[in-house]
Formats: sequence, structure tokens, C-alpha cells
Amino acid sequence: MRRRGGGGIHTERTAERWGAAFGVGGGEGGGGGGGYSLAVTHDLGAAVLCLALDATHARLLAGTADGYAVALHLSATSSFPLGDAAPDSVIQRWRPHTGARTRCITFCEGGEGAMVGGGSIITGGSDGSMVRIRLDDAGGFSDMLEEALLPNHNGQVVALLPRGSDLLISGAQDGTIRIWDMQGPSIKDRMRENPEALGPKCLYGLAGYKVWLGSINTDGQRLVSDGADNKIVVHDFSPAAASEDEPNTTR
Repeated sequence: MRRRGGGGIHTERTAERWGAAFGVGGGEGGGGGGGYSLAVTHDLGAAVLCLALDATHARLLAGTADGYAVALHLSATSSFPLGDAAPDSVIQRWRPHTGARTRCITFCEGGEGAMVGGGSIITGGSDGSMVRIRLDDAGGFSDMLEEALLPNHNGQVVALLPRGSDLLISGAQDGTIRIWDMQGPSIKDRMRENPEALGPKCLYGLAGYKVWLGSINTDGQRLVSDGADNKIVVHDFSPAAASEDEPNTTR
């Protein structure tokens, strides 16, 4: 084991395994000089409770115990205390959950045909609230339009899973999972400034989970979740199950 520049810890064997798995670096299956280093460390001033990657814009998203969310450049190469003058690595810092913890965070894609062209960032709070920040068409924070996803969950939101640009799945420790339409209102409704049409809409929810629900995943046809008496729950929305009155559930 030897120490690399920038405070990173390097082991030859770990670098080989990483390269073989992802086709990078100097390991088997990867072409490159070998080795790796710790690129950057950040002190966000409070406990970090959640992380997400925005690969579209090469950003790291973080949620903290004081209710803040932070967007950082992945290409940053220096360490800093947040109390110092704002460094270039911090793109934006905002507080979507005043009086609560930012318990989970995710990036929802935009793109051609999406209501939010540059995408959006959604956060879930320990008080059950969920907030979306709409990015501008270039993926920047020039507008910072904040929208609440209503109704709130009745327990802390612990999982957020986007599905393309139009759907979001949320899981909370109130024992429910919800599926949201993230496309928002039509252009006509927005031009008419109809407040009832603004913002994401909850399409439906799934109940019966325990308060320790912690994670969800989907392949577009099956919704997999935990938090039900030590069991994994699979809701099947595939065409084969469409003829049934309710989605097929396997435990």
C-alpha cells in the first residue's frame, strides 16, 4: 500500500479490480496508467445523509442534516471548509427543508419533450415533505423554481427513484410508496396560470409497508421494495399481470 498525491490511498490490487469491473484505470480490462487517488473531499458543515450523481451535468448532489441540499462539480480537486468563501466546486446550496433533515435526494432527467428541459432535483425531508427544484434549459440554477410534491408523506421520505423524465417513485417511513407524474401541467395550463394544475401530481400509492421501509427499485415493469416483516415485496405491472384486477405481488 502506498499513498498517492491529493490524500488518496492506493493499492495495486484494488485498482486492478476496479479497472476490470468498469473498464477504466490500469486493471484487467482497462487501459490507462493504473492507480487512483482521492480526488476531493468536502466539509458541508453538517452530517451528510444522502448522495446522488447527476451524470448529465457531472455533478454530485448531497443532502444534509440541517435541511440543506448542495450541488458540487465532480471535477473539483481541492478540499475546503464550507464556511470559507464560496469555492468554484460548489455550484449551488439551498434549503428545501427548513426545520427538518434532507433525508434523500435525486436528479430527474429533462430533455426534449420534457416539461423541465434541463431536468430537476428532488429532495425528501424527515418531516415527510418533498420538494422539486426546476433547473433551467441548460441545467443551471438561474430560476430556482421550487415546487412542493403534495400531499406530504406522513413519515420521513427515505427513497426517491426517478423513471425517465415523467415518473418518480417515493418511499417513506409512513409505510407507503407513491408514484408521481413529474411532467406537470400542460403549456396551456401554465399560460393560464392555473395554480391547481401546477406541480407534480401523485398518481397512486401503495400501502401496507412497515415504518422501516428503506429502499425501492424498478425495471419499468416490476417495483421491488423492502420493509415488510423481513420480506422483499415485488409488485408486477408487466403485461402478463395486466388482466388481473390488481398488480401481482410476490413476497
